[in-house]
Amino acid sequence: QRALASTRLQRAKPDCIVRVHANTLSDARNRAAEETRTRYIVYCDADDSLDPNYISEMLECGGDVRVPFVRRIPSGKSIEDTPVERLRPKSLLKGNHIVIGAMVECKRLLHLGGFRELPALEDWDLWIRFWLDGAEMGYSNAIYNVYLNPDGRNRKNGGHSIELFNRIVSEYASLAKARGLH
Repeated sequence: QRALASTRLQRAKPDCIVRVHANTLSDARNRAAEETRTRYIVYCDADDSLDPNYISEMLECGGDVRVPFVRRIPSGKSIEDTPVERLRPKSLLKGNHIVIGAMVECKRLLHLGGFRELPALEDWDLWIRFWLDGAEMGYSNAIYNVYLNPDGRNRKNGGHSIELFNRIVSEYASLAKARGLH
């Protein structure tokens, strides 16, 4: 509900909002990219929100993957009590510093195979493929609000297993090294 309410606050045209239901999260995200009529796409998880000027600020930013600031709001805290953060590690293989709300071109997302079906970290897996494909990371002033739910996927520790993290790193490490991106 939070995501839908925040999309209504955007200055984007109403027909630019695509809602897709599918059997899996990855299927829904990929179908949204296939069905959208816009050049760029931004995903917003149902329990997260976008600040009011999010879309316009993301459009003003350059880069193939447009990365917002993030406000990680612990359960029971308010937006006003939570600082905004930006991480910029030198390598995406060190961890995911890009939230699902990054803005990307639909065609390139689909060209790279879209979201893979993973139990978690499917956005990080996609950002790595953008990075390996030579995508430039652009950093916007937009703010994406992540509401940390102790029982959900947006837990403080990321909610994923170290085994899955290591599996994804091992899949891409040799390719990154061959391209000088380690």
